[in-house]
Amino acid sequence: MPQSRTENDVLIVPIVEEMLVMEKRLVVVDAMGKLDDPFFGNVPPDETVKLVFNLSQGEDVRGPWNDGPEFEYVAHPEPKGGMPAAPVNPDDERAAEAKIEQKSRIQAH
Repeated sequence: MPQSRTENDVLIVPIVEEMLVMEKRLVVVDAMGKLDDPFFGNVPPDETVKLVFNLSQGEDVRGPWNDGPEFEYVAHPEPKGGMPAAPVNPDDERAAEAKIEQKSRIQAH
């Protein structure tokens, strides 16, 4: 019979995943020779660092992770702007042009 999971058990997986991601990042930074550089990554946060958006699809749950004077909570966020333009990859464009040209030659014969 499976044992019931506690709240701590449920938190173990995301915590371990985050630790693994951080270890991978540290390996990359070390490979760049920047692990001991005190100024590497020293970027002051801007005003967006305190924004918390309610993206819940049901009950709005508040807690220390999204409540308090250090957060600017947006209960009903509204999208602003439109969709970004599709990326243009010159290699893809040339490949598409080549296919069109090839079809045109086949149809001409």
